[in-house]
Amino acid sequence: MVKLKIFGNVKNVLNGNITEAVLRPAKESRLRFALGAGTFSDGQHLGETLVIEQNCHVSWVQKSHLQNGSGLNAKTPFLMGIDRDEPMGLLNSLNRETALESLYGEWAKKHPMGFALLGSFRMKEWSCTYLKKPPIFQENINQHHDAYWAKVENHSNAFICLFGVVIPPTAEKNFPKSTLEKAFYKNPQDSSQAPFQSHTHAAFADRLLKSDSFLFRDFKIGSVRHTLTQSILHEGSFVLFPLQGIESN
Repeated sequence: MVKLKIFGNVKNVLNGNITEAVLRPAKESRLRFALGAGTFSDGQHLGETLVIEQNCHVSWVQKSHLQNGSGLNAKTPFLMGIDRDEPMGLLNSLNRETALESLYGEWAKKHPMGFALLGSFRMKEWSCTYLKKPPIFQENINQHHDAYWAKVENHSNAFICLFGVVIPPTAEKNFPKSTLEKAFYKNPQDSSQAPFQSHTHAAFADRLLKSDSFLFRDFKIGSVRHTLTQSILHEGSFVLFPLQGIESN
């Protein structure tokens, strides 16, 4: 079991309050695997972020095009994930089509304290979105979602690298609401009616990792998206990290 780490606060993104003051060096988070927001320059270039093996992959919109970058020197207002010193999780495989919401629901019953999930999947349909306008104008991006969120993309037969975190209702009772609000929210384009809270990012990958060689350093990662739970998984492998607590800073 591991402790989930929340670095920063997603509310700064949701409320459009991204300034240089809230952008902290991502490497200070010490996170090995994580999701969140990041930039390699400033708040105007803030984008969807996925951390794999301590390397930040950031996708942001610039001049109406989705741009991508990766490296160790990103800045972030918010990341959530697994510390580099935590033990590796439990390896599992998926050999049937299922909605991401359903997969999360199955494991939420088995791990009532919550879990993080790191996976390599081939998708029947990957439903996702991304910020198309920087959250720097002091307005709530979900209340103005047409202006800030791109229309839902649906990618068929895509290979992705996915990282998600799920907090079941039983776990919500153990953690302060103010802590959970630093990392979880309902995206206005997510159709989930599930009782649990979740947050998921994923990125295009060049292939599907084999379950007997689950080495994330050995495959290429492309642009990152905020992933919606109506996405349909086709097959893949994943590492499950059951949670025993949350650390916030």
